[in-house]
Amino acid sequence: MKLFEALGLNWKILLAQLINFGLLVWILHRFGYGPIIKFIDERRKKIEKGLKNAKEVEEKMEKAKEVEKEIIVSAKKEAQKIVSASTELAKRNQEEIIKKAEEEAQRILDSSQKKAIQEKGRIISEAKGEVAELVVFATEKIISKNIDKFEDREAINELIADEK
Repeated sequence: MKLFEALGLNWKILLAQLINFGLLVWILHRFGYGPIIKFIDERRKKIEKGLKNAKEVEEKMEKAKEVEKEIIVSAKKEAQKIVSASTELAKRNQEEIIKKAEEEAQRILDSSQKKAIQEKGRIISEAKGEVAELVVFATEKIISKNIDKFEDREAINELIADEK
């Protein structure tokens, strides 16, 4: 005790301060440290959960990007197939149209040739009739006699038919 007095300390006050300090430590531990530690633990758990969720989201994003790439590749392949099929169809349609046009042109040509042959025959027939009339007329003038036109025409037609 004399040592405390030599240092200028009152042991009663020192004891009271130690009790007060112990009581303060106990109160802080009980009401301050516990809730703070609990709050820190909860905060740490939330952060860990957030990091875990962020990692999962990042993994899902990577998977989504891979799926997106696969879908794009698949869509490009499908588009290429559609373009190829469309090109092939267009080529077939073009060939069909050309074939039909050629057939139609041939049909028109055949029809025109038939009409030309018919027209030629009609013109030749008309010409034969006109020539026969001219021959009869010329013969009447030359011979100066009245020939029965019908008989003469028949005779001229027979001569023309024999010439063929």
